[in-house]
Amino acid sequence: MKKKYFCLAILFLFCQYGFSNENNDNIPCTYVYPDLDDDGFFSTIKVCLDTLDSSVTYQSTIGNDCNDSDFNYYPGAIYYKDLDGDGYGNPLVTITITSCEVITGYIYYGIGDLTDCNDTNASLNPNTVWFYDADNDGFGSTTQYATPQCIKPTGFYVLNNTDCNDNNANANTIQNWYPDLD
Repeated sequence: MKKKYFCLAILFLFCQYGFSNENNDNIPCTYVYPDLDDDGFFSTIKVCLDTLDSSVTYQSTIGNDCNDSDFNYYPGAIYYKDLDGDGYGNPLVTITITSCEVITGYIYYGIGDLTDCNDTNASLNPNTVWFYDADNDGFGSTTQYATPQCIKPTGFYVLNNTDCNDNNANANTIQNWYPDLD
């Protein structure tokens, strides 16, 4: 009777926690290294061949991936300077990581845009929205705007859409109004 419960307990543990050769050297196992983020660079952490996931690529030699959960971080990746931190890189200033160091102030070319038109001003980039300023008071329309672009369009355009009356230069958000008490 004890043998039956012991076998059931072993079966329960096997089903509950799965089978792994990590702590049992008596069971033969071939170790491989996965590429979990599918960036072509393999992990430095080995897994037993009997626990493979068919959706993951493996190799038999140790890998050199810096972070196997981040597709954009591996030795040889090119990063571009992003001085103003707007997520748009300067294509003229690059650095290639050779090991797994953290690169602050740079963006990976695969996740960022490399067309920063002014890397010293975060409000100027390819997605900058310019608002039409019909009365040329420095306050843009809440409804009229140009296609997002780096360079200010020809005409009266500003970076804000805070004009309360774009047909009257004297009516804007900094205009002081006083009650007429007489």
